[in-house]
Amino acid sequence: MIAPSSILGRATWIAYPEDRPFVYSGTANVKDVRAGSDTVANNSQAIDFGGTQFWKTPSVFVALNSLDLGCGRNLRLRASVDNISTSGLTWHIDTWDDSILYSGGISYLAFCDSAMPVGGGGGAGGA
Repeated sequence: MIAPSSILGRATWIAYPEDRPFVYSGTANVKDVRAGSDTVANNSQAIDFGGTQFWKTPSVFVALNSLDLGCGRNLRLRASVDNISTSGLTWHIDTWDDSILYSGGISYLAFCDSAMPVGGGGGAGGA
């Protein structure tokens, strides 16, 4: 039995105005791409930024928000994103070796500074 004093919890969030340009956030879970009873080690899905169009490739922050792993084995979980573009990304929630992943979730935040270059273009320009 776990003593109540040994259970810790923390809640955090990031708030931004709904109409703030160049910011998009969301969540994803392996259950978005497979049933929870499946135990596939590598899980991913390409997503778009829901109509938010960035003027350059955004920076992306990703963090775990849930996990359900099989007991009696080492707990191994990796969350990452790749293929980041101005219109979307691909998220990955993976495990390896003998770890069993029933469910895993992430929250992500894509953002870039709102200072669009003079002239509104995203490309490099010369004087």
